[in-house]
Amino acid sequence: MEQQIVAELISKNMSAFYGYAFDNLYDKDSAEDLTSEIICEILASAENLENDEAFWGYAWKIAENTFRKFIRRNKIISKTVDLNENTDNVGFYHSPLDQYIEKEEKDEQTYLLRRELSLLSSVHRKITVSYYIHNKSCQEIASEQNMSVEMVKYHLFKSRKILKEGVSMTRKLGEKSYNPGVFRVDFWGNVSPKYRELFDRSLPGAIMLSAYEKPLTAEELSIELGVAMPYLEEELEILESAELIKRIGTKYQTNIVIITDAFEKDFIKSVKSIYTNAAKEIFESSKSLLDKLRQLKFKGNDLDDNRLLWLIITMALFETTDLPENYPELVLGGCGFVFAHDNDYINMTLNGVCHHYVDDTEFCVVNYMKARDTQNFEHLRFNDRAKVMNDAILENNADESNPMLPVMIEQGYVYCKNGIVYPNFYVFNKESYKAICELFAPVSRYIKSYMEQIYEKAATELCKVTPGFLKNQCEIIARLHFSLNSVGTMINELIENGSLIVPKEKTNLAIWGINHK
Repeated sequence: MEQQIVAELISKNMSAFYGYAFDNLYDKDSAEDLTSEIICEILASAENLENDEAFWGYAWKIAENTFRKFIRRNKIISKTVDLNENTDNVGFYHSPLDQYIEKEEKDEQTYLLRRELSLLSSVHRKITVSYYIHNKSCQEIASEQNMSVEMVKYHLFKSRKILKEGVSMTRKLGEKSYNPGVFRVDFWGNVSPKYRELFDRSLPGAIMLSAYEKPLTAEELSIELGVAMPYLEEELEILESAELIKRIGTKYQTNIVIITDAFEKDFIKSVKSIYTNAAKEIFESSKSLLDKLRQLKFKGNDLDDNRLLWLIITMALFETTDLPENYPELVLGGCGFVFAHDNDYINMTLNGVCHHYVDDTEFCVVNYMKARDTQNFEHLRFNDRAKVMNDAILENNADESNPMLPVMIEQGYVYCKNGIVYPNFYVFNKESYKAICELFAPVSRYIKSYMEQIYEKAATELCKVTPGFLKNQCEIIARLHFSLNSVGTMINELIENGSLIVPKEKTNLAIWGINHK
């Protein structure tokens, strides 16, 4: 219906609406206010009315709903409730509407009280619950909490004040309560697996993301994450003990650098030309070395040009990675550096690097994301896998007790013949390895000059988006991450421009071993 028609109907029946309001409120001023609100609500809903016949049913429904809101908002007692607080309500009747409103208000107050209890700090919460819910005396609580009775009373007073203020507040849960985000820990060095295990669940990662840009109190984190304090405090304690989050006064802040998706994508775009120019120069220089490379004596020197180019370019790139010689000890075990990403490693170009060295042998495996279907050396039961690789480099007798031997044979890394295990990858002796390093030294110098540009720019740009107290980590984290990621980025450039070809069959593209005997 048109608003004009509805307005005319209201005007003709104004006394009916006022009578409804006065009959329920028994107060002239309140009745006038309620009548005005009912009329406004009906006019606002005029377009939902189809005809005159539907008017009255719809109007009285709106009047009833508006009355309920009016009662709750203004805390007015209707005439059906005893107005004298000192009477025992004999002879007075609570309508179904009054009972509904009272129940709704009680439920809302109960919910608000529980919400605020969940936000109290540990000591306040324990004392409040013990006193009001478990009916314990201040003396009993003091004994349990190992504090004076006066301190228990102080905490009770403080808690009552916090709860009273909190119940009257409107709190909105943060985005992380329904969208925790993606947090992936990363590290370099000999780092304990406990760091990765910590983030097998979503909550610790959501805490790290929430408290990264600025420090937050436990209460602020609780609201942002939609998690009650009893559960949150335990996670904060674990993360703080691992030195992954630090306390700043009464607040908490993430204590490691997070390389964000937005930062990395912007950075890669900004250095695209450097990678493109470097890739062309590296390829042409490496290609000119192929004939000399074939003259060196090592297992695999008879393979095709594409395979040998994968080898020499990977070795040259890997040799120029500027990694620290000494790693700091970590609280959870091992030595190294820990950082993180806010995505599922979607910007990573490497799918892992294995560099294993023992007295007599050494091997290196570089897994590229673009070639992961062709080669993907796994870390599962790494020590057993490494033993198979070492035996193959030395051409030792096959260790049939090693459970990874048949797996490595099936995956094509090694093969057995007459009880001896042999490598299916490049192997150098000391002399040939020294010769190949000298051969690609000019290529490495080209690469190093380009890499330095990348490192310097990465550290500078990372500092701009990193919290102040973490800026001292930016240089080493930028160098670690982009040192390795740049290797993969260079390879990606060469694959995309057709210089390097990823074979369709499973092939050990970037694996080499060294026999130091």
